[in-house]
Amino acid sequence: MFLFSAMPHASNSSETPSFERAVGVQVGDWFEYTVASLLNTSNPSREWPGAWGPQTTVEARIEIQGVLGTNVTFVTSVRAPDGAWSNTSGWIDVRNGQSDPPNNFVAIAANLSTVSVYEDPAFEQVLIQYTTTDYWGENFRDVNVVVLESLTIQHFGDIPYTRFESRWDKITGMKVKSTYRIDDVQNETNYYHADLSIQLTRTNAWPKKEWKVGVNVGDWWKCGNITLDVNSSDPTATPSMFQPFFLANETDWQTFNVTEVSGRNVTLKTIVHFKNQTEIVEELHGDIANNTNLIFVLIASNLNIRESFLIDGPPIMFEKVYNCIGVPRRAVAFNISQQSNTTDGTEGVFVEFTWDKFTGILLDLHEQFCVTNGSAYYKLDLHTNVVETNLWGLQAHVINVAGQQFTVTTFSNASISNMTLNTEEKALIFNLTGFEDTIGYCNITIPKTLISCDSHSGWQLYIDESPIADFLVVDNGTHTSIYFTHALSSHQVKLVGQQAIPEFPNWHFLALLIITISIMAALRKILKLAPKTRIQYSDTKWP
Repeated sequence: MFLFSAMPHASNSSETPSFERAVGVQVGDWFEYTVASLLNTSNPSREWPGAWGPQTTVEARIEIQGVLGTNVTFVTSVRAPDGAWSNTSGWIDVRNGQSDPPNNFVAIAANLSTVSVYEDPAFEQVLIQYTTTDYWGENFRDVNVVVLESLTIQHFGDIPYTRFESRWDKITGMKVKSTYRIDDVQNETNYYHADLSIQLTRTNAWPKKEWKVGVNVGDWWKCGNITLDVNSSDPTATPSMFQPFFLANETDWQTFNVTEVSGRNVTLKTIVHFKNQTEIVEELHGDIANNTNLIFVLIASNLNIRESFLIDGPPIMFEKVYNCIGVPRRAVAFNISQQSNTTDGTEGVFVEFTWDKFTGILLDLHEQFCVTNGSAYYKLDLHTNVVETNLWGLQAHVINVAGQQFTVTTFSNASISNMTLNTEEKALIFNLTGFEDTIGYCNITIPKTLISCDSHSGWQLYIDESPIADFLVVDNGTHTSIYFTHALSSHQVKLVGQQAIPEFPNWHFLALLIITISIMAALRKILKLAPKTRIQYSDTKWP
């Protein structure tokens, strides 16, 4: 059975370890892999390379049993296609690559850079070529990469290959991927292709990436300012690749409303409103980790630079401050600029996405395309951005009290939701949610017909039940505005006044009063209708 092979070495575990290289795994760490193999040949008698062993493994698990110096002992469990499992024990020295079973390089030293994978003359040419960030074991990891390629069949020790690739997690030094490939194609009728791939799927050696949805049911945003500029040397000539973009010229705005959130999956109701007053209503269902059907209008929240915004996608390139609807937002962005030569000339593309970091919604989209052929050219420039949302900015909150409607307005860099009136406390209560480690601000304007105070000092402000003294109050004849700031993330705010106008009675007392009046009225009616009778009182004592 062939799983993790390297160049052959004589087993010698007594060699003095070098402390220049260190083991990155710990006892109890485990790693699970999928194993896939493919053989395609025009000659049925030409089977798998003998050094690869029989290809009967579809799944593998390695558990670390011990660590001593630079030596790691482990148990490898493998599953055959019929479901049967088998176990073997082994060890490897991450300093010199020696192992038992031989030729097994499941691990290298931790935190290596562009050096030989092992301190052994046999590996002088097997260098870590670069370090990249990939998604392994359900998280983004820095991995060290070795690639060996040849047009003819070469041998890595006893192992034949035309392409060999190996990747190890940089911090732990543990294998995350191995690929062995032989391509021996002489002509269309004489060919041989063998491929073996081993890839890490799960591990307990590092935490899972937590893909957080940054929006909630009821959140919405509206994209507008849709512009499509076209510049061409021949207006009658339109490349077919540009045809879908012309719908933008007919579009007035598009809204996205969150209707369901379940784990990483989000459902959005989108309405496209055209300039001719017609509309298209659709639902988008997708996983924010792979953006299935979400077309990048929503990604995971709180992503950082170099983190991919998709499991198998490109990374966030930079952060910036983006002014959206008058509110500065922390944003993350990705852009790409490419140019390629074709038989008809050159094609160029530039695309930039800007997402709100806290919520993950797409704030701004800019796309440019250019096709040239000699002196002829065709250029297209598309842009749209968020123009309204209930996640920040100016919001109107309608409160219904005793059949009357009162409008409270807020302007904030955070999301304000669930605003209610507590009639007994004469208090407005709402939730304030925003990006952690930032200062949130809120200006709330309240009609005096709802809540008021005799003086500015009469107002009380509580955040998570703690009193806040530092806030600003201004008013006019009809409204009171209160401004405060507070460190975010999620808080409950309570704003208490002195009068609620109209004064709200105690409903329990009112109900009791109504019942009492009704009983008294009924008694009076009964006494009025009953004949007048003299009542005599007896001295009899009741038991």
